[in-house]
Amino acid sequence: MTRSALAALILALALLAGEPARAAEPAFPKPLQAQIDAAKGSMMADQAQALRHVALIDAIAHRIPEPRQRMLALATAR
Repeated sequence: MTRSALAALILALALLAGEPARAAEPAFPKPLQAQIDAAKGSMMADQAQALRHVALIDAIAHRIPEPRQRMLALATAR
């Protein structure tokens, strides 16, 4: 596991531990959610395509103004 992947995992776990349980997944902006769904769909069939989606997810996530949602989106990308 790379250092950045480990850091993202730790961040995601810290966010989950610090917040009460939620029934639904975070509501990401539609373009971001579309890329997340596309990355998940291509993960096993075309890993290069999945990585292209991850790069787009990362770029979109960096533009989210709300800090918690931005961190969750970045953790999702990683």
